[in-house]
Amino acid sequence: MATKRIHLIHVLAIALGFFSRVDAGENNGRGTRAIALANSVTATALDAWSIYYNPAALRYLSNAHAAVFYAPQQFGLEELQTSALVGSFPTAIGGVGIHADQFGYELYKELSIGLGAGLSVAEGFAVGLRVGVTRTTIARYGAANTLNVDLGLLNEVAENLLLGFVWKNMNRPTLGRSNERLPQLLSLGLAYQFDKSFALSAAIEKETMYPESVRLGAEYSLHNFIAIRGGISTNPETFSFGIGIHNCGVEFGYAAVVHDVLGWTHQVEVGILLPSIAK
Repeated sequence: MATKRIHLIHVLAIALGFFSRVDAGENNGRGTRAIALANSVTATALDAWSIYYNPAALRYLSNAHAAVFYAPQQFGLEELQTSALVGSFPTAIGGVGIHADQFGYELYKELSIGLGAGLSVAEGFAVGLRVGVTRTTIARYGAANTLNVDLGLLNEVAENLLLGFVWKNMNRPTLGRSNERLPQLLSLGLAYQFDKSFALSAAIEKETMYPESVRLGAEYSLHNFIAIRGGISTNPETFSFGIGIHNCGVEFGYAAVVHDVLGWTHQVEVGILLPSIAK
């Protein structure tokens, strides 16, 4: 039984890593806000985690932001752990972000680092770029590096209405010396802020080799202290929810994802916001 479990974990780890949806799909994503909103944040990833979801949004960050994210297990398997560290800060001409994360265990592991930036190119229109390197290690097979490039666009089409677009792996990378190219993902999203307390977000994603995925999210904030979030997605069918608590520049986040077949996954996050010195 122990040997069968190890083989099962190994297969799942590879499937959720190399063969999973690009960056933020079966591997659930990064950042509890985005995950609780079912990763429907192509147009509303307005925090440091935007480096994963839409680097153009780095342009609109008004505070320096650093956060640590941790998912202790996935689908009840402790070996499928995810940890991530992210930081961002605004500048006079745009915003800059950096991230580092790890997924997996000793038989299959991914280590990633990346740098991103976003800047305005016209009134209400921003463009962003993320460049990342992922080192994938598979026991008995060795390790290989991948360079990936993501492009993001963000446009305020009307008051309180944002339109976002992301092209992940636009450079069509390969894993090491392999000739097989990794999947690309296109995502188009909308976000509408009804007032200071309530917002809706939606995104449609298309990844090579997978059917389209529709993602919807809603967020309600109470006195800028606590935020309640929820979301749903198709392909895969998931339901997600979470909370965020902000006080004196410190924030805590929790998110849960319920997969229709594989069950629950829990994530937590702790972050800090610093006053901007650039704006």
